[in-house]
Amino acid sequence: MFKVMLTDTVFSDFAVEEEEIRKIDATLTLATYRDESEMVAALRDADGLINHFAPMTRGVMEQLPKCRVISRCGVGYDNVDVAAATDLGILVAHVRDYCIEEASTHTFALLLACARRLFPIDRSVRAGRWDHAAGRPMRNLATQTVGLVGIGKIGSATAKKALAFGLKVLAFDPYARSVGPDIELVSFEALLERSDYICIHAALTEETRGLFSDAAFARMKPTACLINGARGAIVDEGALSRALSGRRIAGAAVDTMVKEPPDPDNPLFKLDNFIVTSHVSWYSEESIELLRRENARAVADTLTVGRPKYLVNPEALKNVRREK
Repeated sequence: MFKVMLTDTVFSDFAVEEEEIRKIDATLTLATYRDESEMVAALRDADGLINHFAPMTRGVMEQLPKCRVISRCGVGYDNVDVAAATDLGILVAHVRDYCIEEASTHTFALLLACARRLFPIDRSVRAGRWDHAAGRPMRNLATQTVGLVGIGKIGSATAKKALAFGLKVLAFDPYARSVGPDIELVSFEALLERSDYICIHAALTEETRGLFSDAAFARMKPTACLINGARGAIVDEGALSRALSGRRIAGAAVDTMVKEPPDPDNPLFKLDNFIVTSHVSWYSEESIELLRRENARAVADTLTVGRPKYLVNPEALKNVRREK
């Protein structure tokens, strides 16, 4: 019988995951631990892991001799050392096709909040002022340009919404093979210089970490707004704070931050041109169901048929661990 472990969970139960795991000859258990050594001890006998936020480092995985698959509960997998997993013959899976509409809708909601100046107007009304000037300046979206950093499935869904609102759409993605006929592929520098709104939909990699730096903000229009629905570390928060407080850009709206939950005294929270939501762009009741079920299926499929639907490191197949 296979042993599957949940490293951690943000949900109140794991009934959905258990339903999927029970379809194969396996048990599912939630690990409990207080530190890394206790985590390793709890996971040591696992054949597969369902992982939310636990850091899967080389040192941890080297101490899991039976582990054949780690399925990350989400699209991103930056808390798993994929290179180390590949070296060790551990398959890394994720859930690639969930929350596409949710994430793109949330991104566009943040864009609209910036465009229509919703938060300054709300604060003004609550303070007793009924004055359209609180929202100045606003521009007709049909005269504006949005730049998308990353034009994968979520970026493409955001582009579709932007085009419906009449925005001109630019995209920067060095890995894009083709884009829609109404989207213009440009360099990162051109996107910074031409965009009125910039939406980040890229994965967090060594190439994208800190991509939005002082130098990047210096190239943006002073009237531009940044919207980040990807990973927080793609944006240098110190540089963003300097750009916003110095009015080098007009505003920013983010759903993710470098540290989550962030420190209450984060300097960004003192700025009136900064909007933040609590990493909720992935969420709907439907997306939760899909995420949990597909994440568990990835482990079940690996243990029974040899590979998950969405495999991050196919190179690991040549030395994948087999049942002992």
